Amino acid sequence: MWLAWGVSGVLIALGAYALLPSRRLGVFDFVLGIVGCLCGGFGSALAVGVSTPGLFIISEMVALLVGAALLWIYNQISIRMTK
Repeated sequence: MWLAWGVSGVLIALGAYALLPSRRLGVFDFVLGIVGCLCGGFGSALAVGVSTPGLFIISEMVALLVGAALLWIYNQISIRMTK
């Protein structure tokens, strides 16, 4: 589970780099993506469990959502700080 959530965080960071052309790909993006996915996946696993493959898929989707949201928030803050 942890490995899947970590890989999801890396994929989210790469996706953010691909979708936002003005952004540079930095270590902090990877850290935010991985931490967001780990927290989202772990939190949803605590809430609903991961005893069946269907529940693991739900925790993976929540992990992706939280990782993407964390990177989006960071991007919005960094844009406002540079203006």
